[in-house]
Amino acid sequence: MIARRLVDAVLAPGARRSIARLLEDRLRGVADGPVIDVGCGPAPRLLMPGLIGVDIDEAAARSYRRQGGAIVADASALPFANRSADAVVSIGLLHHLSDAAAAAAVAEMTRIAQPGAPVVIFDGVLPHAGCNPLPRIIRRLDRGRHHRAFEALAALLDAVASWDKQRVIYAATGLEAMIATCRCHSHMAQDRATAPAIIPSAARDRAADPGSLAALGMTESLRSRS
Repeated sequence: MIARRLVDAVLAPGARRSIARLLEDRLRGVADGPVIDVGCGPAPRLLMPGLIGVDIDEAAARSYRRQGGAIVADASALPFANRSADAVVSIGLLHHLSDAAAAAAVAEMTRIAQPGAPVVIFDGVLPHAGCNPLPRIIRRLDRGRHHRAFEALAALLDAVASWDKQRVIYAATGLEAMIATCRCHSHMAQDRATAPAIIPSAARDRAADPGSLAALGMTESLRSRS
């Protein structure tokens, strides 16, 4: 995590503070959660109660648990009940996913959000042609292999729900991103049966607060794997 923060400080100075401010502005009014952080990485980017991280990487989820609850799961099969989250956020996930996987993840985010709850997605976008070349060079260094133009990302999101979208510069090096917000309504997302919790046995007991999991309809899923 120290190495990641060092890279961020060099290639994306100011990004962490900028991203946190942008998300906090869109999450005003959210109570105590649960707030699901999809593709959470090794540490929370937000300071707010009720955060539950979700990451497919066990090491990232284990690190995240030092500051909050976290589980190991695939973003395209979130192990939460329909309409169970007070808010859903995703920061820098979609450019690691193919179009099909990204669309499935976005559909899952809208499925688990309560009616009227905000789903907020932040993801980097390719810079305009002819702009400062530095952002494009930095994008090529990113581990993600599915960076999209703003218009392509917008089309991907709009195929799932209606979004308020904004293009922002979020780092001193000129990196650009889309921040998109959807306030879900019950007709937007198709319900499905809750997926089983994908939590390795060694990590299961430390996954998250039982009260938060119960609110998300996960208690039975966890118990069935004990």
